[in-house]
Amino acid sequence: MESLTADRSTDRNLEVNARELLPLEEVSKPRELAELLRQSVANRAESEYRASATAERAADGAPSIASSQSRSTEQHNQVGRELLGGLVASNRARWVLGVAVLVFVVGTIGAFISSRIGSNALSDGSEMIKVGLPTEFELNSVVEVSEASQPFWVVRSTAYDGLDTIYALQGTCSGSGGLALWSPEMQTFQCERTASRYAISGLLVEGQGDGAMTRFRVVLTEDGQVAVDPSQTFLEELGEWTNPQSFIRIPSEGASGHSSADPVVRPRDEDS
Repeated sequence: MESLTADRSTDRNLEVNARELLPLEEVSKPRELAELLRQSVANRAESEYRASATAERAADGAPSIASSQSRSTEQHNQVGRELLGGLVASNRARWVLGVAVLVFVVGTIGAFISSRIGSNALSDGSEMIKVGLPTEFELNSVVEVSEASQPFWVVRSTAYDGLDTIYALQGTCSGSGGLALWSPEMQTFQCERTASRYAISGLLVEGQGDGAMTRFRVVLTEDGQVAVDPSQTFLEELGEWTNPQSFIRIPSEGASGHSSADPVVRPRDEDS
């Protein structure tokens, strides 16, 4: 900026000096001739200096004000783009991490539920519902499983034939189809429709039922869990409760490791 101002000032001085110089033919006095020569030499030296300075600036590539401002603006834009890119990348990384954690948590919960009570296909193609390990059922215990399409009861008892056995009873009464609800106080299943009562074994004790409750198929899976198949049923009246797929025997040494509940009093109909 200072060089440009100096150049303009020099141009104005040269123009003034040029106007003040007299033509050579009008010079008559020696003094005027000497002044004319001095000014001519000075003007020529100034012109050469300006030309030399302009050439040096061009060779050095001195940036203009507009060029400097353009480069400064580009640098600011580049910094902004880098900051924005880093912010976007950071947000994307946090989003991916959040999704991965969510998938892991949901998968873990699903696997746990499936291992406890869930549908699993066995090698024979049957759709089974795992209810737990045999050791998780205490003697004379009755556990309701309502997650299935057909609710049922998982029972561990010796009431039917004196042997420690796990079996699954359909959650409805025979004949009426009403819900069979377990009463810990009475130690019987109570039909909500007909008031019929069934022993812990599933045999009819009192009421208008058509017979014993229906058993579902039970098996031990490869991982040692009790699995129930509600699609296959067994009726006591037809002698099907002797089918090995209608119950799971607990070895005597396994039963000794569990605390027994109160002794089961066999109903009068069963004693006869």
